[in-house]
Amino acid sequence: MANANVLNPKLSMGSAAQILLSSTLILAGCSGSGYTAPPPPAQAVTITTQPSSQRIPIGRPAIFSVTTTGSTPQTYQWTENGAPISGATNATYTTPNVTASENGSTFQVTISNAAGPVISDVATLTIGPRAPAMGDLRYLQWEQAPWPGGLGIQTNGVSQLGVTTAGYTNAVGVPLSMGDAVSGNNDCNWYADASVVPPPAIDLSVYYDENFTNYKPAVSYLQSILASNAVIFSMDLEPACQDIGVAWIQTSQAGGFDGRVETVPYGSNMTTSIQNQAAADGMQGRIVTAITLDDANQQAILISYGWQADTASTYETTSNIVQPDQVLATGATLANAGYFISAFGGNATDGYVLIGTRVQGDTMPRPFVQHGPPVGYTPPTNPSNANFTPTLWFFYPNSAGAGGILWEQ
Repeated sequence: MANANVLNPKLSMGSAAQILLSSTLILAGCSGSGYTAPPPPAQAVTITTQPSSQRIPIGRPAIFSVTTTGSTPQTYQWTENGAPISGATNATYTTPNVTASENGSTFQVTISNAAGPVISDVATLTIGPRAPAMGDLRYLQWEQAPWPGGLGIQTNGVSQLGVTTAGYTNAVGVPLSMGDAVSGNNDCNWYADASVVPPPAIDLSVYYDENFTNYKPAVSYLQSILASNAVIFSMDLEPACQDIGVAWIQTSQAGGFDGRVETVPYGSNMTTSIQNQAAADGMQGRIVTAITLDDANQQAILISYGWQADTASTYETTSNIVQPDQVLATGATLANAGYFISAFGGNATDGYVLIGTRVQGDTMPRPFVQHGPPVGYTPPTNPSNANFTPTLWFFYPNSAGAGGILWEQ
């Protein structure tokens, strides 16, 4: 029996073949049966970041977005006030430029996959006062770029420049300081601050300059510095020193600004004369961005700009000449009526001029904050909102250098 395999080799080989054949059949049966494992069940959509409510100024778009997890593919459909928005079928929806009539509108998105639909939370759109179009440097310059928060680079008196211009690249700046606390101590000394604009919002520069008017009269000097890529936003003439300080914002791109130096005789009613000029400019789509009073020549000097990128808008204006203790309060009144302060200047003898400007029909109040007097007002903390603009910087008489800044949005 021990030699059975030797005595019967065919039997032995046959058995091995049967075993091998059986194995082959078993393996073939496993791989060729046509069986397909069922797909895993679809993972339901989960919203990880809901659309957020927003406050958007008139003339700018709102952007709503959602992020999700779950099985793909996923489809999206945004709604406004419950109605589907045509073409709004992505995770992000950008509205057209908003209008005042859309205040309080609600937005939601439905996300669907094989497991079914999920509806997001409601996001509410709140409309704020009009913002300038991007690139329009004629007003509210801080809305052209993020405001880093705080006054950053102090010029320590523009009058110390002599014949040199103080320029700060990739920066924006506040208007020249005005008021008796400055002129009473040193008639030809202005203070101004600039702040660096962080990337990527660059391509803006701010400049502060002075000119001795006995070398070149104020009007001819101002005409000589007009440029299509720059807007003068502050100026102050000090006849006692035959000196004028000027500040302007500038871009390296082709700006398309049409600057004009205008003079208005004092006459019997200076307020009316200034208002008539500002109103005429506004109806032509021009904005008065700076004003100063020239006592030596008994005239007001205004600078207005048109802008090639917007020839359709027209503007309503209001002009006010007030005493020092009414400067900030008047500015606040204008903001509450929807005006931005497009120009500010003057002196203690004749008063201080505030020109309010708004796109025709815009009456929505503009948020603002004040630093300093009037008495009884609690100064807020320095505004951190990137869209607040330092509109005027005023020193009060006999205040030992203390002053007030009006910021508006």
